[in-house]
Amino acid sequence: MAVRTITFEDVSYDTPSRKLFKNLKGYRLRIGNGKYIVAFKERISTEANRHIVNELEEEIEEEQLADFYKHSLQIKPTEEVKKHQGEESLQEMVRIKNSRVVMDFYQEEKHIEMVLDNVIFTGRKGEFKIRELECENKSALLEDFNRFV
Repeated sequence: MAVRTITFEDVSYDTPSRKLFKNLKGYRLRIGNGKYIVAFKERISTEANRHIVNELEEEIEEEQLADFYKHSLQIKPTEEVKKHQGEESLQEMVRIKNSRVVMDFYQEEKHIEMVLDNVIFTGRKGEFKIRELECENKSALLEDFNRFV
């Protein structure tokens, strides 16, 4: 098991009517460790209090940020969000600062990541802090992952 701590900031976007959120989808820019990562997330089910989420992530270069902010970047997460936002524009909804302790578990070809997030959400209504435990299947079969969690 390998343990590491990372710190980053996420900026989440949605339509003024919160169309993405209401449909269990998310679109964000993650900034941290000199990287910029755009992600589109979509919850596909909830089983026994576990959320099953499809996630499209793509790292972009600093030079591409201007196109990201104009919503003209042509990458998979951006193209996917366009399918779901309709005619509404996107706007910044919340900023999320996270200090994350990451534990990586490896067994042969299997990789499962467990994280403890210390999160501060900042939005229109102020600030909210939480701690959250998350487990992510990086390469294991679903059956192996289910046995782990």
